[in-house]
Amino acid sequence: MEDVAKRLMDYGFHAPTISWPVPGTMMIEPTESESKEELDRFCEALIGDPREIQMLESGAADKQNNVLKNAPHNG
Repeated sequence: MEDVAKRLMDYGFHAPTISWPVPGTMMIEPTESESKEELDRFCEALIGDPREIQMLESGAADKQNNVLKNAPHNG
């Protein structure tokens, strides 16, 4: 869960709160001031992560050296 939260930083978002109030979860609370475009961009970032996780689960990506484990990336 922490790797996914840190990976969102690569898309320009603050990492969401993890493991509170329910362990093993992320708490995402957009404010009323967030535009639909920004919310859509956040959703796209979240949709991207499952593909990266599937690559890990299938063995297509190294479990210790991958975009999730090494997040956030500089640049």
